[in-house]
Order: sequence, then structure tokens, then C-alpha cells
Amino acid sequence: MVEGTIPIQYDKWFALEDGVQIKFPAPAPTDEPYVFQSGDYWLIPARVATRDIEWPWERNDDDKAENAKPMRRALPPHGIKHHYALLGLLAAATGATFEFTDLRCKFAPLGSV
Repeated sequence: MVEGTIPIQYDKWFALEDGVQIKFPAPAPTDEPYVFQSGDYWLIPARVATRDIEWPWERNDDDKAENAKPMRRALPPHGIKHHYALLGLLAAATGATFEFTDLRCKFAPLGSV
């Protein structure tokens, strides 16, 4: 297990609240396994007027029968998206001295223009 990941159980329903349930479908044998990290989240907008959630539907291509039920689509998490940037460079100069180069982009505050 990669550090920061959370183990989940596939194809098992978990109750959240007010009748809302979630399930993580198992990846297909040809797909790579899902990687979820601490901080991943999904937004599930619920509507009182319709007593339903706003979540996309999909129909399984194998279900050709008229009575086949559509399923809610499995969606990837909304975030957290991590971004990385090089802020500085520390290089060995001579002996035990080091030289630091600041690589941050600096700009004037908005109020001083």
C-alpha cells in the first residue's frame, strides 16, 4: 500500500446519510487499480424538491432488455489536486559552503500599481 492511500472494499454499499449510499466498483481486469488518497472527495448535490441527487446516469451496454435499470455513473474524485513548483536551488559551492538561488516568481502587490 502506498503511503497516504486508504484501503477500500469494492462492490460494497456504504450508507452516508438520509438514504444516500455509495459503492466503489471493482476495476475491470484490464484497467489499472484505483488509487485513492487522503483528501479525495466527491460532491453529491442533493435536492429536497425532487428527493433525489444530481448524479449522471449510464446504461450498461449489455442490458438490451426493456426492463434494464440504468445505473449511476462511477466518477473519479474531485480533488485534492496537488501542484508542485521548484522554489529554489541549493548547490554545493566550495568546501562546506552552499549557494542558494531563489527561483520564485515575484510580483508587486496589487494595491501598489
